[in-house]
Amino acid sequence: MKKICECYVYCAKDENTLYYGGFCHICATLLSGKSAWKPTSDSIACWDGKAAYPLSPNFGVSFSDRIEMLEPDFPLPVIQLDFDADIPWVLEKENSYIDE
Repeated sequence: MKKICECYVYCAKDENTLYYGGFCHICATLLSGKSAWKPTSDSIACWDGKAAYPLSPNFGVSFSDRIEMLEPDFPLPVIQLDFDADIPWVLEKENSYIDE
């Protein structure tokens, strides 16, 4: 396996905070619960941060059996751990995500 996890910046919430999201795959079976991803069509879903399980005030997780970009050799059964986070910008250089 080459990719363990994917993490990305959705947007700058303000000049001091970035909104991140990401996922990783876990060899497991989802027994109950609902994903924070809410389907809007057969191929599109929107993240509902209020449905995620908060691990801290700025970091939430959700589990799903809807798997994205699974590596061919990943062991089964598999679930996906999705996360979102508000992370402060702490670098001294200017936040380049503000203008995007």
